Formats: sequence, C-alpha cells, structure tokens
Amino acid sequence: MILPSLLLFTLSAASQGAQPIDTGAVVANIDQYMMLVDRSPIMASYTRMTPDGQAEPVARGSAMPPGCVEFIELMVDSMQRVTGAVIYKPERPPGLKEATYYYFDAQHNTVSIRYELKWLDNHCTFSYAVRNDFQYFFPPRNALLEYTTLTDVEGTNLEPTKCTFPEVKRELEVYNHVDAFLLMERVRMK
Repeated sequence: MILPSLLLFTLSAASQGAQPIDTGAVVANIDQYMMLVDRSPIMASYTRMTPDGQAEPVARGSAMPPGCVEFIELMVDSMQRVTGAVIYKPERPPGLKEATYYYFDAQHNTVSIRYELKWLDNHCTFSYAVRNDFQYFFPPRNALLEYTTLTDVEGTNLEPTKCTFPEVKRELEVYNHVDAFLLMERVRMK
C-alpha cells in the first residue's frame, strides 16, 4: 500500500517550501489515490430516511432501501482509517443517478470531491451520459483545481451542445475534514 504514503509524502514535500505548486503532479497523485480509494473495502453503510434525519446504520454493502433520501458508504484502508465516503441519492426521476464521492488523506483532510451525475434521455448517447465535476484541494482547505468531464459510460467524450441535460439542483457540500463530513452528514461510526 505505497500509494497513500506516496501521496502524503508528495503533498507534504510540496507544501513545505515556497516553491510554486506543480498542479499537474499534485492532481495526478490525487487521481491515483482516488482510484485506490474507489477499490477500498466498504466499512459501513448508512441510510437517511428524512432530509434532517440521522444517518442510520444498515448492513454493510446493502442496497439503497426504498424511500430513503440518502445512502452513505464509508471506505477504509488496511488500518481501518476512513479514506473515502460516497453519498448516493435515489433515482429521481427514473434514469437519473447522483453520487458525491469524498476522498480523505492520512491526516483526514479532504483532498478531492467528485460529483457524478448519470442520466438517460440525453440525446447524445444510447446509454447513460456521465457528468463528473471534480474539485481538488491542496494544501488542505485550499481549492487547487476544478473541472468537469462529460462522457458516455465507456468513457468516450460527448459533445455538450448535443446533449440534453436534466434539470437537477446540484447539492455539493464541501467538508474540509472527515470529522466535518461525519458531523454534518450525521453519521455515527460504531
């Protein structure tokens, strides 16, 4: 498990001096870390049945129950530290999927957030169109880069002017630290 250490070393070393930040290198390291976190085991799953309700634990890896307003999964590394979190929204309308991915470093700071929107009836592909909005943070609590991609499910770029976009209110909360995420999303870890 070299990657988290590599990310930690690279980010720490870059923040120590007064040298300019190599945005490309930092983003490449964070992207590698995000891929690792995406493959990490799920430690716990939670469901929220009302917008202001507590996130209640459910069986790890279970499906989103009907009627919930949010479904949350926490991913961990080999030392059982929370390295990522995903908030899934129920399909509304059918054929529209929303998820927000949070990535935390070894000091529990947020290094990246990815908001993913997938939808059918898009007029630019025969399957789901996939919009990803990325935000990178470096040093901690400082926005480094934001960008958006638009692809099909195979990863082929789509022409935005040919697509029909759903009218969805984007709800992206930025939490600087895993503790802030757990507190504000009302998740109690066991």
